[in-house]
Amino acid sequence: TDDIRSQLKALDLGERREFRGLSRDQRRKVHLLAGELGMLSQSFTSAGSAGKKARNVVVTNPPSQALLQPRSTVESDIQKFTDDLGEEANAIQKTLQESGWQVASVAGVFVLGSLASPLLLSNVGGAELLLPLATGTVGLATAWQETAGKSAVAVAKRQTAFLLTKEARAETFLGRGHLAYAAFPTDVAIATLATIATGLSSVLNLTQLWKSLVMLMVIPAYTACSVAMQRRRKVERFVAASMRCVDAAPIPPPKRFWKQRWWMIPAALAVSFPCDLYGRATIACAAFAAEIAIAMAESSMQLANATGSVARAGCVVATADAWSQLAQFSTRALPYRTALAVVSTLIATALVEYSLPVCALFPALGAAVFARSFDVNRQSQKASQQLAEDVRDMQVLRKVEPWPLLRQVSDFSVEPSRLPLLQTTGRKGTGIGVLSPRNLFQRAKRGLGRLTLWEDTSPAEAYKPAASDQAVKSVQSDLNEIRSLTRYTRRGWFRTFSIVGVLSLACVLQPWLVFSASEVVLPVAGALLTIFVAASESDARRAAAASKVRAADLKSVTSTMEEFLASGMQFRSFLLAFAGVTAASCVVSLVPIKPWYLTSRTEWVEVAQNCWSFGLVAFHCAAAAASALPFQAVRMWTSKVQSEMPSSRSDIKLPPLRPGVVSEGPLPKGSRWRDLWSKSRWSLMLPLLAALPGVLLGFFPSSRPFEHRAVASTAGSSFVVAGMLFLAERALFRVELLIASR
Repeated sequence: TDDIRSQLKALDLGERREFRGLSRDQRRKVHLLAGELGMLSQSFTSAGSAGKKARNVVVTNPPSQALLQPRSTVESDIQKFTDDLGEEANAIQKTLQESGWQVASVAGVFVLGSLASPLLLSNVGGAELLLPLATGTVGLATAWQETAGKSAVAVAKRQTAFLLTKEARAETFLGRGHLAYAAFPTDVAIATLATIATGLSSVLNLTQLWKSLVMLMVIPAYTACSVAMQRRRKVERFVAASMRCVDAAPIPPPKRFWKQRWWMIPAALAVSFPCDLYGRATIACAAFAAEIAIAMAESSMQLANATGSVARAGCVVATADAWSQLAQFSTRALPYRTALAVVSTLIATALVEYSLPVCALFPALGAAVFARSFDVNRQSQKASQQLAEDVRDMQVLRKVEPWPLLRQVSDFSVEPSRLPLLQTTGRKGTGIGVLSPRNLFQRAKRGLGRLTLWEDTSPAEAYKPAASDQAVKSVQSDLNEIRSLTRYTRRGWFRTFSIVGVLSLACVLQPWLVFSASEVVLPVAGALLTIFVAASESDARRAAAASKVRAADLKSVTSTMEEFLASGMQFRSFLLAFAGVTAASCVVSLVPIKPWYLTSRTEWVEVAQNCWSFGLVAFHCAAAAASALPFQAVRMWTSKVQSEMPSSRSDIKLPPLRPGVVSEGPLPKGSRWRDLWSKSRWSLMLPLLAALPGVLLGFFPSSRPFEHRAVASTAGSSFVVAGMLFLAERALFRVELLIASR
């Protein structure tokens, strides 16, 4: 224990240490020591020697003194009590100053009248009745402040629960949309396979039987395209339902002529093409594959818009939850003050027969407690009203953010965007260098080394628990080990128990020791114990409410990160369309390799055949160059998501894109296409470098026929577009890992 404690004390701010090979009791001891020293601890499972899994503990020393637990002493407790009294006095003075001269005058008259009542009513004899009555009246008014504050909290919680329900429904529809979208790659693969099979049948010397069987591949391509069109409409319905749940207007998809049954027209036109039957089948399958790719890209755009809308609604929900917790944070201080007011009434009633001057102080004390309770109730009411104003529309964000005020009130000075991440998520890098020959060779070598094609699956691997069961066991292990959130300090608890025990023992022995004063001492001692219990409960519940404010702040930062992710996903849809269309049309370049059957009768068919090949080469080179811009846009938006996000949304120079802005209207300044061109020299050179493979393969080697060079050129350009899509998906994947790690 001393060794672990010394190792933890040696950690600098922001430094962390990992403990391996510990037993369950030892890991629990590390968690307890880390919590006692005010550090953050986490348990996780990692692969050990011989493939065995082991539980490790990582302890991080937070980079701020705000999370450190100061060592408390008797002097520090007295100093803290004195500071709290000074803060309460300042707060009461501020409340009276803000309330106006009328309220201050009434409070002054009430206090002076209570203090002077023993002198003014000494002859009449009404002070014994007036002072307890005045103190009780103030106590009832203080209790009413607690009731009003709890009513405001209930209203705020109801509104927050309603928003959370809407967000949950939106995420449900969005998840169903993702499930419907998940089968699109399968449809694209089926149509592409049919296109390749029919294209090769027109070039290879196959038997008539095999060629007839290949011709039947048009049927699965047509079926896949038909199912994809139905799936696209299903995705649109789910996306529209998800966006309506979060008060976002569904973005209508572009109306194209092939949306209903017109998507069969390109395939029907392939029948009239001047080539052989196998070439016509190839063009028809390519048309089906291209249409599926375009439908997939449109569905991806719709899902990106819905993701952005739900993420923006998440920011609003986080703000509403923070206001609700702030109202609860304020209200949690009222029970303690209500107990203090009630106890003051009881003590005033007990002392009225012994000392009127001392009893006259309790109405003044009750008035001070009432003034502070009134101020706390007003804060709770303001937070509830602010919540109602902020959540009128789940897509409208306030220009003036509440987070600085909430962090100040909840006494949390560390920005949640700068909290340390206990685990890193892989290596960084999504640049074009990932596709370098050396990197590809190394990755292929590692992939071949992990292949289990020639190895039998072991029984432990075949009958291992499901991923869900492993996740549940991991969470249970964490719950059994982690104790750092309780901030457990044995010295503080023992000192508190000692004080309470001595006070209770004195109350029990007091009737036998000081019998004459037992009628006063016992109520006072019981009142002090009651106030101590109420204050402890109030502090604990306020700390819980403050931690929920911090959790809402973290959710707001995460929702902003998801908005940036959705902005990148909108541009990713262009790459999906480019990749699908170029992959399908690349196979069509095989059709002009053999002379078309009308060549012997019509001279212009040979010219058209060459123009067909040249048009495919030009189209693929242009598509490769154009794919560089969406890739740069994806990288730009994913680079905005960092481990340390700005503490306020207003500090972000380029805010996330509004859902639908890419498909509907002009882009905002900073994310326009021409802005991407003007970023750097690399931005200007990347489209030219992307088009260069297709251009070079179209001219070299010059000894081969132009039809063969056209096939190589289109294949090279298609590979470039696929590489751009791979890099964009890699960047989005890194961002999703970073968001998940938070």
